[in-house]
Amino acid sequence: MNKVFFPVLAMLLALAMFSCENTFKGPVSELEYTEDGRLMVDLTIGGTGRALTADLARAGVDYYEVTFYDADGDKYYRAVWDYTRSGRIRVPIGTYDTSAKAILFAGRESDKTLLAVGIITNSDGGGSNAQITPTTTQVTFTLHPLLTDVKADITSTFRIMEPAPYATVSIGTNTFPTVLYGMNNVKIPLFKVPKAATGTVEAVFIISTNGLGAAASNFEVYAPGIYAVERTATASGIFNAGVSASDNGQPIKPLLISNSEISTPDPTGATMPNNGTIEISFDTPDDDGLSKIALALPVVAIDEDNTNSNPIRWYIRGGLENNLFDEGIESLTPSGGSILLGIGDINIIDIIVNGP
Repeated sequence: MNKVFFPVLAMLLALAMFSCENTFKGPVSELEYTEDGRLMVDLTIGGTGRALTADLARAGVDYYEVTFYDADGDKYYRAVWDYTRSGRIRVPIGTYDTSAKAILFAGRESDKTLLAVGIITNSDGGGSNAQITPTTTQVTFTLHPLLTDVKADITSTFRIMEPAPYATVSIGTNTFPTVLYGMNNVKIPLFKVPKAATGTVEAVFIISTNGLGAAASNFEVYAPGIYAVERTATASGIFNAGVSASDNGQPIKPLLISNSEISTPDPTGATMPNNGTIEISFDTPDDDGLSKIALALPVVAIDEDNTNSNPIRWYIRGGLENNLFDEGIESLTPSGGSILLGIGDINIIDIIVNGP
């Protein structure tokens, strides 16, 4: 999520990039074998590491899920734990060298906002970096945050793609304004869309794990282990009543957008796109006014049909607080996940938060 996403969405969250190490260690006890005779190894998850404690903990990370998939036995192995304890898991020996074989999710327990993902980057026991052998006692996962950055230029990780006159990859300053928001007059972008548009407004949320910008993401490393489980997410909303806006001194009416749908990824057993791009479409009312949109995409770790071994249902969100506007990654309070939409013919001069 800047954020995951956003932090995606936008969890996604404006987080500084970091890596952290989770150490798995522990002796083998009560020997157990798979059906094809491979030894099961007990692993204990140790300290969370300074980077996780300092950066992700501030963003609300307090819950973890690790998932191993044994392709030879076609079985899933999962463990979950919170920040008060260490996790334990028993898995078969083998090589878990991709996110489709082993992945660590980290996020917020209260609403299951996914804030970071990690893969195995080192192990002991005499094998390769991601190989668990009969003598393995330690495995290291490196976590990266889900990042977004919503802003008023073509590098924004939220963009309008269709219809063409409104596409943020080709718009001019007159159609891509910023407005002042909140008590501190923070500049946030206003994304203009046409009114009375049925199924023709298309937008994208782009998630990264290695910096921001079109060429910066290495999301393809993690995408094979992240499965979407629903087509329609919480991607529609109404401009909230706690905010007022004016057009040359006249109130601007809040409008409801409807029929929002996530077309990519397709949640019928599909993983996240390698480029981290989530595509959505929505309808707009036949009126001029304001609305907002926020992302909440349900995902699970390494589970094609969302039923094997009871996976946790996590959410890639626009932000830790989807009801607040996304102020961009450079904001002092980058926890919002909502995107401001201007529908039809409006000329906003201010947006004011009511109350203290």
